[in-house]
Amino acid sequence: MKRVGASSYYLFNEKYFSEILNTSEYEARLLTVYYNDIAIASTIIAFTNGIIQAHLVGARAEYLHHSPTKFLADCITQIGREKGMKYYNLGGGLGFKNDKLFDWKCAFSNLHLDFKTWRYIANPEMYQKLLQDKGIEENAEVDFFPLYRYA
Repeated sequence: MKRVGASSYYLFNEKYFSEILNTSEYEARLLTVYYNDIAIASTIIAFTNGIIQAHLVGARAEYLHHSPTKFLADCITQIGREKGMKYYNLGGGLGFKNDKLFDWKCAFSNLHLDFKTWRYIANPEMYQKLLQDKGIEENAEVDFFPLYRYA
């Protein structure tokens, strides 16, 4: 995450990963690619309702020339076929933007679906108070909802 300039929000702790991998809501796996005895790429995948969902694909910079994340994607599609999955959702770009991450993901398929979220504020006064309590300006250049949970 540091290599790609991700914010500190994406520097998750061990508890975060443990909860994702040890839930009864879906099946999840941690997949890792090794070069000799060195872990060079990893991702978490979840299986639910015929869909494989990728989460946090990462690789060591010094091994990128081996394309370990492409190898992971290929392995995941094989696992998906064996499990009868219909789709492999790589997600979008950072903050749902059409960025380099999105471009990399688009190279795997020409099937691209629109992503939309419904962002409804039920209590505008309370929402404003929560933003003020956190010291967040509502017009911040951050695409996160609800915004008070960003900080």
